Amino acid sequence: MGPAQRGFSLVEMVMVIVITGIVAAITAAFVQKPLQAYFETSERAALSDVADLALRKMQRDIRRALPNSVRTTSTGGNVYLELIPTLAAGRYENGAPTDGCFTGSCTGMTALGNVIANAHDYSGRSLVIANSSNNSPPGCASPSVYCGDNSAVIQDSSPSGTASLPKGNITFISAAHFGGATAGRRFHIVEGPVTYECDGTGRRLTRYWGYALQASQPTGFAGASSALLADGVNCSFSYLAQGNYRALAILTLVLARPGSAESVALSHQVAVNNVP
Repeated sequence: MGPAQRGFSLVEMVMVIVITGIVAAITAAFVQKPLQAYFETSERAALSDVADLALRKMQRDIRRALPNSVRTTSTGGNVYLELIPTLAAGRYENGAPTDGCFTGSCTGMTALGNVIANAHDYSGRSLVIANSSNNSPPGCASPSVYCGDNSAVIQDSSPSGTASLPKGNITFISAAHFGGATAGRRFHIVEGPVTYECDGTGRRLTRYWGYALQASQPTGFAGASSALLADGVNCSFSYLAQGNYRALAILTLVLARPGSAESVALSHQVAVNNVP
């Protein structure tokens, strides 16, 4: 017969299990905190990405907004920021037919420099000159595009002129009158208004577009197009005038996930150029 063979005794097996459990418990105690910190950091990073993306979208819209078109309001726990995005800008040429737009009415004007890429790029868009009020509070006491002042709808535009000084002849759908010229002879071509709504109850930040201009800032958007930018969010929007031609938009978003103690708060300050 070969040498005697023996296995582990029950006592030895129990001792191994106990020791292994103690080592596992000690290891878990050291690993738990770093793992928890990792998951918390990952969650905060995800929330920060959502908030930063939403704020950058708002910032881009505000930076290309028509001068004096940004306005804010709040009602029922909801906050709103509205603006009119600019598609293009240029300078108009003195003389006929442009001069008639200020002394009476005109059906078109001549752009100094070809801002029109082709014959139909901006058909149906509005051309605005000297917008000097965001009409907040409403009343239309000052020229405001929200009240239909100092704007005309473009019918057609066709580049013409010489290679050294190209010009764009812009035709309006109907006769238009502009209350006053600007020192820099600037005009802006704009599209429809855009609103950012932050729902204080549903905690959702939504962008709306495709609705009509209104003298009073709207808080309902039936039939408008929309896109959800963030959920689980609380917002603060403010617009501070800094003299006649400058303003500051302050945007703050606080994001949190349901059932989580983690939250992030991001704030952007956007300088607004209101030179008409």
